[in-house]
Amino acid sequence: MTQTDPSSSSLPPSPSVPTARGWRLFNAPLGAGVLLCLLTVLLLVPGLSRDGLWDPQEIKLLELTSTAMAEAQRVDVPPPKIWQPVAGYKPRVLIWPIVQGVRAFGLTELGGRLPMLGLAVLLLGAVFALGALQQRVRAALLSSLVLLLSPVLFLSARLLSTTLLPMLSQTLFVLGLFLATQPTHGPPSALGKRLAGLFLALLAAPIAVLSSGVWVGLLAPLLAVLLAHAVSDLARGPLPASSPDDRLVSFVRYLCALAAAVAAVLPLRFLVLLAEVPTWARLTLAAAGCLAALAGLRGATRAFRPLLVALLASGVLLSLPLPSEKFVGFLPWLAGPLHWPGNREVQIDSLVKQLGFSLFPWVAFLPLGLVARFANLDTSGPAAPLDAPPGEPCVAPDQPPLTPDRFAGVLWAAWLAFGYLFSTLHAALVGEQAMACLAAAALLIGGYLDELLTASSRRQRTAALCVALFVAMIGRDLATTPELLMVAHLGDLVRWPAPLAPLTRWLALGSLGLAGLWALAVFLHGVWRRRLVALACVAALGLSGGVIQGIIPALSKHLSYRGLYTRYQKLGGGKLGLYSIQQASGKIYGQHGVQLGSLQDLIAFLDERTAARAFAIVSATELGAIDREAHLRGMPYYVVDDSNAQFVLLSNRLLPSESDLNPLRRFVLHERPVPQFPLSATFEDKVELIGIDAPAEVARGQELVLRFYFRVLQPLGINYRVFVHLDGSGTRVNGDHMPVAGKFQTAFWSPGTYIVDEHRMTIQRMSSPPGYYQVFTGLWPGGDGQRLQVTSGPHEADHRVRVGAVRIK
Repeated sequence: MTQTDPSSSSLPPSPSVPTARGWRLFNAPLGAGVLLCLLTVLLLVPGLSRDGLWDPQEIKLLELTSTAMAEAQRVDVPPPKIWQPVAGYKPRVLIWPIVQGVRAFGLTELGGRLPMLGLAVLLLGAVFALGALQQRVRAALLSSLVLLLSPVLFLSARLLSTTLLPMLSQTLFVLGLFLATQPTHGPPSALGKRLAGLFLALLAAPIAVLSSGVWVGLLAPLLAVLLAHAVSDLARGPLPASSPDDRLVSFVRYLCALAAAVAAVLPLRFLVLLAEVPTWARLTLAAAGCLAALAGLRGATRAFRPLLVALLASGVLLSLPLPSEKFVGFLPWLAGPLHWPGNREVQIDSLVKQLGFSLFPWVAFLPLGLVARFANLDTSGPAAPLDAPPGEPCVAPDQPPLTPDRFAGVLWAAWLAFGYLFSTLHAALVGEQAMACLAAAALLIGGYLDELLTASSRRQRTAALCVALFVAMIGRDLATTPELLMVAHLGDLVRWPAPLAPLTRWLALGSLGLAGLWALAVFLHGVWRRRLVALACVAALGLSGGVIQGIIPALSKHLSYRGLYTRYQKLGGGKLGLYSIQQASGKIYGQHGVQLGSLQDLIAFLDERTAARAFAIVSATELGAIDREAHLRGMPYYVVDDSNAQFVLLSNRLLPSESDLNPLRRFVLHERPVPQFPLSATFEDKVELIGIDAPAEVARGQELVLRFYFRVLQPLGINYRVFVHLDGSGTRVNGDHMPVAGKFQTAFWSPGTYIVDEHRMTIQRMSSPPGYYQVFTGLWPGGDGQRLQVTSGPHEADHRVRVGAVRIK
């Protein structure tokens, strides 16, 4: 049996088509590694500490870091261990890199983010090493680029995150097992490489467990390695005489089987306890597993013996006596508390969205990469290339049935499958966390892209359509809900600021452009395919760079307090109050603000009768309550900085060169306004609609601006929505909304004031046919609540007020 060429792919190009010269440099580890380093520095390093810390995501992590450092410095109690939680609920190991960065560089953006950059570089190196051990250097480079240009990495590398450490530890664990057990088809592997891999696996395993739990961090990669070896043994057929190298591989495989049994049974024992399963049922299940394993071991081939040993060990461990009391609280080996019953809202498809947005736009190739792995896996003989014509032989007859490349492909697919499965289980029984197996998806995608460059046969019409649809659909979701772009890194949705709504169009256009490029690259063949793949990679690099240097700074402007602290200093400083924001931000930016616990404390702090000028940073959503309280007390206040959509800077007095930037001054009036179309309709003698501004016509695709003028007669008490119905011929355009864009809710409306509610709505081309539409409005509490009844003025029977008509053209 001949040894395969390390630089060749498992799917070599047809002899009639030469290897692409432009990609030949990247078949060398040195050239590929240098290019990866350059792109990593170019994309991730510039402006690392330029943007402010996000609230609440980064601020919360720095608060946990401060808590962890304070606990470590206490002299009255022993320092906490790495497996003990911080603040009672967060795995301490996740905060450890940030703690080290803060100790070295201070409580700043650089101190918190530089460790994230280091983890990202190590993760890219581990993925590249896994791909290179697969004997496909170019595929390793492409896999690393897929991960580098995915939101899950470039966002986590530049913002404080707990995403990267679980991914890195699990990838290093798989890398160690790969080195220790990789099958060979020639001379035995060096013993040093095997031992180094085993040492790396033993080093990474505890970190993987403490950061993501035994299910996700340990059991998923162990089962993937055991399954890949079982497939490898079946494909290779009878093995030669045992050698020291082969005995070491067998030892590591059985070690993995025992570790998998422990990882599976530890949580299962507590689930049995919490679910109050009868003892006889538990022992029956354990005995059945042991008997099945013993019966299978008698006639099993070498391929399945480690799996049967794992089953036997699981049965033995499950049969041991259970603890007398139910364990409640944080479990280090689960990286959180175990809940029973589990969260029923978490289903097997619950993490599909997270997977899709984590690897956008490359996730479009993931189904194709999985199909290619299994379509090319032929245990009876050599495999054909990606899309070779039927019946055309492409590999030498003496090529082994399962090359290292195909063994790795099975490992990547099994790793992703088990990782996704156990991540779902962890989310239901412990808590949702970032997926740690995304490196496997990147390796599958990179391998498929590499095969695209070497395949030289007919066009892939179905694959091209699949890629285009995937990218276009995810791009459409990002255009309508752009905060989903951050879900991979943050785990929750950011409050997308309204001023950044136009950026969604660029996301949509970029997604459509990438969809077209990738579809053409898959559809064409030969030199055009290689050129378009290169062009699409450059376009993905440009899209990622645009997000990093464009969208992230724009978001930081509205999600960070940094700009407000800078403005406060430029205005001369003085007393500073913090209301409805986290006090940790003041410590980070060198200020010593006073935390104000109530609205009354804020009003007293800003009392103009105080001798010194005072400032306060408050949440923009609190402006309504502040304005109402200030109006009742007759106390003026001023907004001196409104550049942030989430927070504003207030002051108790203005200098001659300053102006009041309070957005409510346009919408909360104390003199009667003059609407374009006056009318009078009273809702339960509490509020009167006195008029409306509306255009006579609007074109489809354009924005319709409506202004409703209300006179407040009595306090409303609760928050009502303003419903807007544009009723045409069998069609309704709905414009329900919170008044004043949510800045001044009806609970804060004071008698004697006039409220101008300006609402903007885009008329969709697809759902709004041309014609005349009657405009109706009213007040409604939301949900199943009853509308406010119209007690005077013209109205419909369902308490809707007809305010006019608009022509849509």
